[in-house]
Amino acid sequence: MTTTRTLAEFAVGLSWTDLSDGTVSQLKKLLLDFLGVSLFAGRLPWTKSLLTVLTRLGGEPTSTILVGGTRTSAPVAAFANGVLAHSADWDDSHIEAIVHPGAVVFPAALAVAEAAGCSGRDFILATVSGYEVAIRLGLAVQPSHMERGFHGTATCGVFGASVASARVFGLDAKAVAHAMGFAASFSGGLSQFFKWGSDIKRIHAGKSAHDGVLAALFAREGLSAPPAPIEGERGFFDAYAPVAAPERATDGLGRRFCVDDVMVKALPIAAHIHGAVDAAFQLGRELGVPMEAITEVLVEIDPVIARNNANPAPTDIQGAQMSLPFCVACAMWCAGDRARPLALADLEAGLSIAEVRSLAGKVRCVPTGSTVGERTTAALDSSLDAGVTIRLHGGRVLSRRVTNPKGTRANPFQWGDTVEKFRYCTEEVLSDTERRRLVEQVERLDELASVRGLTRIRGNDR
Repeated sequence: MTTTRTLAEFAVGLSWTDLSDGTVSQLKKLLLDFLGVSLFAGRLPWTKSLLTVLTRLGGEPTSTILVGGTRTSAPVAAFANGVLAHSADWDDSHIEAIVHPGAVVFPAALAVAEAAGCSGRDFILATVSGYEVAIRLGLAVQPSHMERGFHGTATCGVFGASVASARVFGLDAKAVAHAMGFAASFSGGLSQFFKWGSDIKRIHAGKSAHDGVLAALFAREGLSAPPAPIEGERGFFDAYAPVAAPERATDGLGRRFCVDDVMVKALPIAAHIHGAVDAAFQLGRELGVPMEAITEVLVEIDPVIARNNANPAPTDIQGAQMSLPFCVACAMWCAGDRARPLALADLEAGLSIAEVRSLAGKVRCVPTGSTVGERTTAALDSSLDAGVTIRLHGGRVLSRRVTNPKGTRANPFQWGDTVEKFRYCTEEVLSDTERRRLVEQVERLDELASVRGLTRIRGNDR
């Protein structure tokens, strides 16, 4: 059986008894996190501009944009909510697959579920299916996919969005395979933002959520896509990954759920630089000397990250969030007066602070571990681990190494951690009553007759 057909059969055949309590609890955490970061992003200036455009697109008003409450078509709602979810770069991430699955899968599934009607259990099954497909395709093509210039959240995420949407629609395996075929042709998104920032990364998740819904709608109407869109001679693997491992897309499918390994992010920065930033923050708290006394900062980091996240002079917020040198410098600058590093406002402020920019220029990334060609799982799985060494005038040296920063598989967010992040994200958006109601709905998701209540957020236009 082909990769495409195997994934389609999995999505259609997944049943409630296949899911462990742990997987269901993980999905609920990821949903609450998605809602929190989406509502947080509604107040960001670039998000407001993007929503201005998207709300003008219109369509049959079947689905809700989470911020503002505008009713629009399912594809447009998926687009808008995907933009919201990814706008703060605080959404969930699968480290090995190098993809943010929730920002694509949840917006698509929620828009379709609201339009078509869907119980909480069916929504869980649909979104787990979508997460699995997006992540597994990422595992099969990364990291050479990113090294070639592609953004996995956009390119792999569209497959997950199409599968989740198709599952909500109740399509059979043949139709799901066609939906994935459409997704393969829609798949796109370049990672030039690693070097130059801009607003494009924030749009990628929404565009792929939109395209995933369209792919499922086309398949539901009986339209066809070419067979073998993933594994074919001119398919996704062949076109998008110089070094692919196709077997990773299906190994353990239905027995081991990749959604269980998804990271809830503690910081609104690139997931792979969390360890370095944590280490720098700890050193900054111990330093007790002006940052001008630092002559050099060495960061031992995964070689893929050393190549892609090493821009020392970002020009905007998005570039800052991707920049290991800038985030390390900003974390050290923030370390003196707080318990947690790097809010989004710190990054924005740091762009205008000469001291931060000067220190960022002294940060050097030192690649450690395996190269891309070796493709070892361990190298990718440990890519958040980092060692930071600070050299001072006079010869003093300070070092710190962080392994398993908060959110990773070995140090995961618990339900209480996720609720606290949700509270922080929504404290200026929801009342205490509204916040409790939404948390309770997510906690009881598998008991809900309909998920439409998840979009009825009265405080979302404050």
